[in-house]
Amino acid sequence: MSAAPIFSLTGPLPAGRVAIEASAGTGKTYTLAGLVVRYVAEAQVPVDELLIVTFTRAAAAELRDRVRTRLTEAVAALHGAPDVPLDDDLFALIATTDRDARRDRLERAVVDFDTATITTIHGFAQQVLTTLGSAAPGDLEATLVDDTGELVDAVCADVLATESVADPGTTDHLPTLAKLRGLVMKVLGNPGILVVPGPDDAESTPTAARYRRLVDRVVD
Repeated sequence: MSAAPIFSLTGPLPAGRVAIEASAGTGKTYTLAGLVVRYVAEAQVPVDELLIVTFTRAAAAELRDRVRTRLTEAVAALHGAPDVPLDDDLFALIATTDRDARRDRLERAVVDFDTATITTIHGFAQQVLTTLGSAAPGDLEATLVDDTGELVDAVCADVLATESVADPGTTDHLPTLAKLRGLVMKVLGNPGILVVPGPDDAESTPTAARYRRLVDRVVD
């Protein structure tokens, strides 16, 4: 089995579907920013056609800043700014031919940078659903969040508080917040799960049936 080729930022521009494997701290963000510069300058890709996605908001913010900085540096280098010399391999490469045209494309990319889509995966999914309008499946008012844990806790607490007010004499038989949350998470984490027993006292014990009713209310 032959070894995988080593990727070079100054090699041929990738085309089609390409997977690049890299460990932490090996310069993935630097490489992505450099590829943006090359696609804009050499392949004449408008910045508003760029789609760059990552996992977290912090990573997306860093990537956006690094890409903008690299584009700005490339413009300065092609203008001959003394503080951005062409001894950078990337800038030296894009300056080898069509220098003025490439500089103009990069300048336009800097001006129009806010039209580039550099976001999280869930943020991009939200944008796509928004563009679909009424044709999008599901609740158009729904908002994607990173973690629903706090929401589940809040709803469980509200349901327990409502139950306590409605029937103060039986609060000793209510589940704790942690207990109810655990039951709810099992249901939410297993779509289509068959939950037993049912919500009617006759189907089980009053306590078990009550737990089931509480879980149903939280999930709803």
